[in-house]
Amino acid sequence: RKQNAGNELEIIIADSMSTDKSREIALRYNTKIIDIPNGTFNHGLTRNIGVQNATGDLLYFTVQDAWIEESNMLEKMALHFEDPMVQGVVGIQGIPAEKDKNPALWFKRVTQPVLEIRYFPEGIFNNFSQEEQFALSNWDNVNAMYRSSALILIPFIKTNYCEDWFWANAALKGGMKILRDP
Repeated sequence: RKQNAGNELEIIIADSMSTDKSREIALRYNTKIIDIPNGTFNHGLTRNIGVQNATGDLLYFTVQDAWIEESNMLEKMALHFEDPMVQGVVGIQGIPAEKDKNPALWFKRVTQPVLEIRYFPEGIFNNFSQEEQFALSNWDNVNAMYRSSALILIPFIKTNYCEDWFWANAALKGGMKILRDP
């Protein structure tokens, strides 16, 4: 969906040799396409290539099969970075509103989602149990925005999956302030 950010958006696609029309479509939007040769894609390292090619201070990550529902979502996420301590913001994934696929439609919500601030300066995060650290490291690059400086300081690791969780864990251990905004 089109965002209200206007000409301020720089779009970078890490393309692992797609065979559909995604490249053709992307080029219509003045997109920078980075070719990832067959057999070399890695969830962490490929994202680092995108970071190295970006020029912006705030970087938004998503994936090929996700879409942004609200036209002001990037603006809302970027507002959190007015706090100079915030290094990352993660949203939630929406599930298609199809009754056979969306368990959220099967249940009535009883609580309103709230902003979660995750900030543990001076090594406090290391005092939590492994289970608590795991829960607090919950993060998802399907819908996440970062300061580019945070991703340069703590790049994604080489991993087949969970590069986002590993990053959040390292950021929290390093005393960074990250947010979860549903």
